[in-house]
Amino acid sequence: MLTIQYEADDPPTFRIFAGDAPARIVVVMVQELRGDHDSVWVIGPPGMRMTEHPAGDFQLVEHRPATEQDISQIKARSEQLLGHAARPAASIQYGIVPPGFSQMKPASGSPPPLARGEKYEVVIMAAGGFGSLEFIA
Repeated sequence: MLTIQYEADDPPTFRIFAGDAPARIVVVMVQELRGDHDSVWVIGPPGMRMTEHPAGDFQLVEHRPATEQDISQIKARSEQLLGHAARPAASIQYGIVPPGFSQMKPASGSPPPLARGEKYEVVIMAAGGFGSLEFIA
């Protein structure tokens, strides 16, 4: 499990903690927490592509809470499946693509500035775990 701290710097910074070891990040996504919860900035390993589904698209969702066994299996498989794409990172600055990552959204240019007083969520997938944090810009 990752622990994330938000710092309202310019640009905003997300500090990432994974116990005693540095986090090995695969994907970072910042999304709005209003409307359709649109993602405003997504970075990941070079070559990874992002697909989005239209708001009215049919999606099947499992309606049961994840058990500890489910979470353990996801963690174990994420290291196996995603470990090769993970990059160490102790912090990520919004809008700045760190070495070893590429920006998937927006497709080009800088992401929009975070609107002061608006609520967002950062979701970070890492090899061996994941974490999220809601914050107000």
